[in-house]
This record gives sequence, structure tokens and C-alpha cells, in this order.
Amino acid sequence: MNFSFEQLEQLKESSTALRLLRSPHFPFIGSFLYQAFLHTNRRSIPYQELVTLLDYHLTDLSEIYGSDKYPKSAQAYLEDWINIKGGYLRKYLPMQGDSIECDLLPDVEKALRWIEEMQGSGFVGTESRLKLLMGLISDLVHGTSEDKQSK
Repeated sequence: MNFSFEQLEQLKESSTALRLLRSPHFPFIGSFLYQAFLHTNRRSIPYQELVTLLDYHLTDLSEIYGSDKYPKSAQAYLEDWINIKGGYLRKYLPMQGDSIECDLLPDVEKALRWIEEMQGSGFVGTESRLKLLMGLISDLVHGTSEDKQSK
């Protein structure tokens, strides 16, 4: 892929993953979708169960941030996430079932996995920097000692 300005501008506007990451509600949406789907390793969740899970999530958030932060009902948020242009979820009736289910769109899953990977690699980088720093301090202590034995 050529990373020209025009191509990146078009990608920014058309990509569901980038739209999610740019959303002012990304922490709310991302934390819920991650916990509901990826953390539990579920590919699809019955719609009513998803409404209940989001309702619990909203209750937890309202205890911390107040009920004005996310005033809509869980079902209203889910419908928004399904019906927005390019949506984050797919709602469907499975072939062997009579209750509606939802699954995470692949681009949304990739974005959340990318965030997950960034957190993991950041920790490793921090740990290696800490080891480097401890090694330099140890060298400094031993190199500046007057005792020839400790040098």
C-alpha cells in the first residue's frame, strides 16, 4: 500500500476500526466490546444477553462518572453501534436458532487486538528499560567505589 495523503485520508474516513479509535466514546465502547467478546473469547452473543451485559457496564460507569455521562439505555447504545455507518456490531438471526445474536465486526476486533498488543509491548519495553537502568546504576556504584575488591 502506498501511504499517500489521499489514500490515508480515504482510509481514515472509510475504516470502521479508525472510526472507532477516533470516537470520543472509544473508552466506553472499546472497554465494553473487549470485555464482552474478546476477554471471554466469544464470537457471538445473544442480543438480550448483550443488552444485559451493557446495562451492567453502564451501571458501573454511572457509579464512577455519574449517570449523565452515558444517559441512554443499553439497548439504545447497542442499536447505535449496529446501525451507524459501518457499524461495530452485526445483528442477525442464526440458522439454528430463534433468538437474535450479535457479533463483533472483524475490523473492530482487529482494532481492539491492536490496542491489546500495544499494551503488552509497552510493558515489555518498560521492563527492559528498567533492567537497563538498574544495570547502569550497578555499574556506576561499582565503578566509583574506592575499594579495589568491589571494583
